Amino acid sequence: MTETIDIAQGITAVFVTMNRCAIADTCVARLAAQTLRPERVIVVNNASTDNTLEMLQAVSMHHGDWLKVVDLAHNLGNAGGMELALEQAFAADAQAVWVLDDDSWPEPAALASLLAVELPAAAVRTCRVVDPATGALSWPLQVPNGGDWRLLEGMAELPAGEVIQIRRSWLGALIPRQIYEAVGPVDGRFFLRGEDEDYPRRIESAGFPVFMVTGSLLHHPPSGPLHRWEFAGRTVVLESGLSADNLYYRLRNAWWMVRRDRGTAEALMVAVLHWLALWRWENSVRIWQPIWWEAAGDAFHDRLGARRRPRG
Repeated sequence: MTETIDIAQGITAVFVTMNRCAIADTCVARLAAQTLRPERVIVVNNASTDNTLEMLQAVSMHHGDWLKVVDLAHNLGNAGGMELALEQAFAADAQAVWVLDDDSWPEPAALASLLAVELPAAAVRTCRVVDPATGALSWPLQVPNGGDWRLLEGMAELPAGEVIQIRRSWLGALIPRQIYEAVGPVDGRFFLRGEDEDYPRRIESAGFPVFMVTGSLLHHPPSGPLHRWEFAGRTVVLESGLSADNLYYRLRNAWWMVRRDRGTAEALMVAVLHWLALWRWENSVRIWQPIWWEAAGDAFHDRLGARRRPRG
């Protein structure tokens, strides 16, 4: 007897992975277990050196055309992998792309819940992303507040309702073709820790709203400890304990985006505030200060892409 599977026609789920075989395997399994499956899944294997490729190929043989594996000979970073994944999805006539990480695992009804509510066609709808251990929000959200935006500190401040307008979203976002064609491709030059901030900013600048469907649950580990600092009319948020690479990309990409959007003077101010925040919250000045200088040199000289110096 052939199993009948409900398919969300026109929707492709995408994620990028590298050397995380078991994690990626679980993500594919969670997608296969959706009560309403995406029509297709594209996984970009970012030059893994473990057995991730072999696992994905074996799973692909089981699922046939439903799972497409894009194997890269060179690591393009998550941003480069996402650029390629979205390009391939929309080139293959997807009407919307569901953006995931390999360690973001949807509840069985996540996609069905995401599609069950009525929203404008030219809008991003996104999941409620929660910590699998606690059920708390994986990171703070911004919601409308009298013509501006208010930062929520946790679940207790989440407005009631099955649909909540929020400011920006990337992980768990369902991006329609109309928005992708208006905004353009993901900028793979960010390499790491950039496309998840840049693309939502570009969607916002293009005037498209974002709505979180509260009943659509996506599990994702929270970021590390976040420090928030109000200074000179600006809010500085910094995650503690980042690796050298992650700190470099976090700083460089953020400053580059501010410089593009608000000019060099504002980018310099943000860079100084980050320096003060690092001095305040991170003890190892001899470790983070050279990274700060390296990130500044690259951000203010338009050097994006993979980090050039040996990695710490």
